[in-house]
Amino acid sequence: MIGKIKKKIIGGHRGSPKKARENTLQSFETAISDGADFIEFDVRKSRDSRLIVHHDADAAGQTLRNLKLSEIAALKNETGYEIPTLEDTLRACVNRIMLDVEIKEPDITEDTVRLLLKYYPPEKFIITSFFDAVIKYLQEAHPQIKRGLLFDIESDFDLENRIKKLKPDFLMAHFLTFNSDLRKTCAISGLKCIVWTVNDPDEIKKFLSEDYVAGIISDRPELAVSIYKKVLNR
Repeated sequence: MIGKIKKKIIGGHRGSPKKARENTLQSFETAISDGADFIEFDVRKSRDSRLIVHHDADAAGQTLRNLKLSEIAALKNETGYEIPTLEDTLRACVNRIMLDVEIKEPDITEDTVRLLLKYYPPEKFIITSFFDAVIKYLQEAHPQIKRGLLFDIESDFDLENRIKKLKPDFLMAHFLTFNSDLRKTCAISGLKCIVWTVNDPDEIKKFLSEDYVAGIISDRPELAVSIYKKVLNR
């Protein structure tokens, strides 16, 4: 379904971070209430091999990969927020909203896929990553899962060759990379972009009117939804 929706899709960047702490269950609940089509979030692993949702590798000055889940839970006293597990996130979101799951550590790909498929059918989520190895693995081992190649102005190198090799379903482009060259790449490859992180009202309107854009990811999903309704009705 995430690859067949005809209208543009709007994602909440780590939930709805202007209203609640990013990558928390509260932020995800808020994005659902804001009318987002999907939620984007980041997955990492704890020392005892539990999958957790957090953007940065560190929290409260400690590397999450070196901590057990119980130790990560205890960080709430210092950070002021609770780091959810992937499973808790899936339980909270299943049958309510689609997902964009960014894999931050390539070696967790198989475990992440296994858990995702326990709760979600493949048509209800997309897996994205900056790591070519993640996209390549999905292409070979799980071709039924939609995959998106992430890049920004520092990692948009050799895109045409990478696309040929990795065969992503979407290009996950930082909004600053979207230019005439990327439009040509989209035309040649037949792919569309999901553009992040689009927060300015004029930029939201521009990208939601762009032919080569399948959707956007925003820190302000409620604003993007409101603007898109106006775009559709013009």
